[in-house]
Amino acid sequence: MRRVISLLLIITGVVLIALPLIGKYRTHRLQETMLEEFYSDFQPQNEEELDISRQNNMVLNDIFSWGDKNENQESINPIEVNEQALNDSDADTEDTNVDDTDSNTNDGSNDITPESDVENTEPEKKKDKPKPKPKPKAIAIIKIDKIGVHLPIANGIDHETLKYAIGHMPESGKFGEIGNSVLAGHRSHTYGVFFNRLNELEQGDKINIVTKEKEFIYTVYDKKIVEPDDVSVMRGSSKSKVITLITCDPVIGATHRLIIHGMIDN
Repeated sequence: MRRVISLLLIITGVVLIALPLIGKYRTHRLQETMLEEFYSDFQPQNEEELDISRQNNMVLNDIFSWGDKNENQESINPIEVNEQALNDSDADTEDTNVDDTDSNTNDGSNDITPESDVENTEPEKKKDKPKPKPKPKAIAIIKIDKIGVHLPIANGIDHETLKYAIGHMPESGKFGEIGNSVLAGHRSHTYGVFFNRLNELEQGDKINIVTKEKEFIYTVYDKKIVEPDDVSVMRGSSKSKVITLITCDPVIGATHRLIIHGMIDN
């Protein structure tokens, strides 16, 4: 009798241990099925779109490789920005056009003088220092409260833009619209700077995008590590309003890309 009771207790213990594992497995399989169905709505890229994605990806790879070097980390400094800055970002830009016309209109000002005469008659003029490139202007703000992200988004994924802001891939979708809005940012070696803590995001976390007109709230539905040449993550969706965040992985000595997908709940 005691053996029967002992056997029953053992079986009961095994069942109690197995039930949660079975539940987790079923949940995981259901999530995988849902993701497969969701990704089936993503539009395949034609050759032109695929070529653009590859070119953008090559640019990102070069910039990310540069940013991963310790000696370049000090050059990566996010611009401080708030919602008011969005209203000021389209301030008067007429002064940025530089008139290169020579202001000297005296007769003979365009005559060509032999170099030897110039050296004897006029002191050498100092060359003007090149003007620093203007910092990118914010088109939106990305806020991820869970990891303390509050950063400007600028248009483009060029070197200067990603030094100061998160870059929006121009060929990708617009915020809050059906398609895939692709954002790229450095993964600073400093804790909490840029996308340093992006790996902490999980399914259900929120990503807020603030534009001049509206605030859009995306819910994270997928996180994955991909090869640097994987451009499939940039594909657009035909039914959903998706956002994709791209950065390096791991933080130091990056060999892959960390991808976060989110979408606006219907």
